[in-house]
Amino acid sequence: MNHHHILYYLSSKVLAAVLNLFAVAVFARLSGPAGYGEYLVAFAWAYIVYGFSIQWLRFSFFARYRSDNASGQIATFAYSLLALAGAIALLGALTWALGLAPFHTIAAVVALVIALATYDSVHEIGRTRLRAGAVASVVILRAVLMLVLGAGALLMFKSPTALALAVAAAHLGAIAPLVGEVWPHLRTPWSRAAAQEFLDYGWPLVLAFGVSSLGQNLDRLMLAAWSGAAIVGPYGAVNDLIKQCFVVVSEAIAGAYITTAKSAALEGDDQRARDVLNHAFRAYTAVAVFGAAFIMRFERPVIDTLLGPAFREPTEALVPIFVLASVFMIFRSFYFGQVIFFTGSSKVELLASGAMVATAGLAALALVPGSGALGAGIALMLGQIVSCGVYIAAGMTIFPMPVPWRDSAVIAALALAAYTLTALVDRSITSAWIGIPLNTAILLVAFAEAANRFNILGLNSLPVKDWLRNLPKLTARTGN
Repeated sequence: MNHHHILYYLSSKVLAAVLNLFAVAVFARLSGPAGYGEYLVAFAWAYIVYGFSIQWLRFSFFARYRSDNASGQIATFAYSLLALAGAIALLGALTWALGLAPFHTIAAVVALVIALATYDSVHEIGRTRLRAGAVASVVILRAVLMLVLGAGALLMFKSPTALALAVAAAHLGAIAPLVGEVWPHLRTPWSRAAAQEFLDYGWPLVLAFGVSSLGQNLDRLMLAAWSGAAIVGPYGAVNDLIKQCFVVVSEAIAGAYITTAKSAALEGDDQRARDVLNHAFRAYTAVAVFGAAFIMRFERPVIDTLLGPAFREPTEALVPIFVLASVFMIFRSFYFGQVIFFTGSSKVELLASGAMVATAGLAALALVPGSGALGAGIALMLGQIVSCGVYIAAGMTIFPMPVPWRDSAVIAALALAAYTLTALVDRSITSAWIGIPLNTAILLVAFAEAANRFNILGLNSLPVKDWLRNLPKLTARTGN
């Protein structure tokens, strides 16, 4: 395991997350609840189309990649992506010709699908080949371009469609640092054998990822249908803010730990793979419990500052639901769902995705018409819980993902103790200027203790720790 990789991924993801949160705030304030809601609905449709069409390909590449056939696999991956992107564009033109949707909506969805697929594919190539530095720069560049281009588009055109096209352009522009990683391999001809290998592994994912995307966006689409885009705007903005806080670190963990564990498993070193997976689970647990503690303690001032009361007030009761849904999402997507890379079969993804969309769909049908955003949030949460449960149950029979229960319980206990202490601070100190810094310090100290005990995120490998350990000696030497 390369702790430097996770530090690359984590630092870039954290910086990108800060920029993305700022971008969400800017986009939401410039668009207003209704305009931002229209943009989120277009993005929801884009993710669904992407899930049913192209997303499977990059997962097949990651699962089947072999360094001894890198050029053939990368070239086949790229040519297959180009063909699928062309098919999406033709399908969009046909949809417009038949009058099934307005041109501006089709243009936004098609542009987002192609841009998402291109960015994710190039990012996957860099991540799989352990090009941590280049991948980190791509992540940061995307965040910068999204903020700059998206804000510019809204200021110039004040249109949700313009925002969607600007975000698509940002994804395409961000791949520049990794173009050199892909371009030399394109001289290799398309390989039928590599394509067949991708297809053999990935065909169950075509339906599975499409169904999963539908399940994860069904709440927004049904909320838009029953309550309108003006309700989707605050609902989606707050949910995305909370989810982003969890996803940013979880992606960094997956980029380093899961990739390393998969490489070890391919080399036949099952013990090393399980050791790395144990590290990953402890890290995900820390993200889940401390992330939940931070969000639940500071959600009101943060959402008011970033989005304003118009976005916070309609969603205040939904924050605990969004937090719980995000916690189950990271364990489902970034840990238990990774079982498909250790078994050689991706069929369990279809089973879990089907369970999620069925649960979320039925719950939304029952709850959204009468309860609106609250019903949509509950439907989303139930879908994530059931899907995660399916992965855990399936993993017990095909490849039990290790779970260090004792260590995870200690991490959770530290977070709970710190959160309880912050609640006491809130009750006894009314000044936000004192309470917020004090509560932040309490949670950070508890997290530092967990990180120190279990080397979470490789933080024990930072030179800062050695510097602090030697600080008394340095101070004494300076005093002399």
